[in-house]
Amino acid sequence: MKILMLSNNYLPHVSGVSVSITRTMRNLEKLSHDIELVVPAYPNYVEPNPKIHRIQSLPLSEPLIPLPLPGKKALRQIVEKFKPDLMHTHHPFLLGKTALKIAKEKNIPIVMTYHSMYEEYIHYIPLLPEKILKKYVIRNVKNFANQLNAIVAPSESIFKILHERNFKPPVQVIPTGINPEYFVTPPSARLTTRDNWGINEKDIIIISFARLAKEKNFNLLMEAFSQVLKKTSFAVKLVLGGDGPAKSSLQNLAKKLGIEKNTIFTGDIPHEDVPKFLAGGDIFAYPSLSETQGLVTLEALASGLPAVVVDAPGNRDVVENNVCGLVSGTDLYSFSSALIKLVSKKELRMKLASNARKRADEFSETRMAKKMESLYESLIQK
Repeated sequence: MKILMLSNNYLPHVSGVSVSITRTMRNLEKLSHDIELVVPAYPNYVEPNPKIHRIQSLPLSEPLIPLPLPGKKALRQIVEKFKPDLMHTHHPFLLGKTALKIAKEKNIPIVMTYHSMYEEYIHYIPLLPEKILKKYVIRNVKNFANQLNAIVAPSESIFKILHERNFKPPVQVIPTGINPEYFVTPPSARLTTRDNWGINEKDIIIISFARLAKEKNFNLLMEAFSQVLKKTSFAVKLVLGGDGPAKSSLQNLAKKLGIEKNTIFTGDIPHEDVPKFLAGGDIFAYPSLSETQGLVTLEALASGLPAVVVDAPGNRDVVENNVCGLVSGTDLYSFSSALIKLVSKKELRMKLASNARKRADEFSETRMAKKMESLYESLIQK
């Protein structure tokens, strides 16, 4: 099959979407399919892969997140030259809308992966009252999605949400896969990583990483960590990886809470360094309410870390409560209590850690690519 994918963001900007696309492309190519990708051009970045088409874009104020210009001419030229059997967009806006128009014109099946709860990102558009804007975004996304041939939901939670909102196209659950072996590191990686952080081997490390942005809800983690320090006598540190617009406010919050001496901000983590980063931790904590799958949590499980997550879409699909981690409420008391429980009870921590890698194995990227292949084939044959 010839598949043309489209995304409004991609490498060198690292995100859950860019990681998902990269893995899906790689594994579909292993199944002998021809995959090409259309993404925005990034300032001072030269694309080495001839199968990745960079189209003109406008850089935004935040570095490395350009806005693609969704002109039909450039995309139509790519479509007419490649002649895809199917188009797969990873966003409902900008390139997604243009792709939908061209797919309709040329009678090409088109699908979308529902990567994000888009209404959770409206704080980036402070033009209208939140309730009005949230309804507008949900309606817009639904209007777009209802014109597709199928929707890929990364988790059962997202499947249920789309069903409750009466989305018309068939929805298939296909999580982003991982290669669990990639996250297995030698024991020396733990010591090396901790040495780099200046942390004692006996300290208990709560670790997390993602784009540092409001929708990731890291304020809750910082406040919960302050409770851990107040209510336990263990030597505990918090290591937060990643960068983003909320970094300075989180650093200020650490000072306000009096936890700055026990908190380390590592900055951006290249994807190839993620296994070493995770190797330094004892507990993975993730308070995000905006996940559709919880890919970073899955990577942490593959690294053998028990996870503490809030009960939200994506998180609950990956973490089995009391099996490979703890699923808490979304309030401070519940989340901090779960962290305190794992910090205080080493036997429980070890038990959940032993199940973490087994859980990650269930999300093999090879298995997920075959599911995607089957979906594509069913739509092309119609």
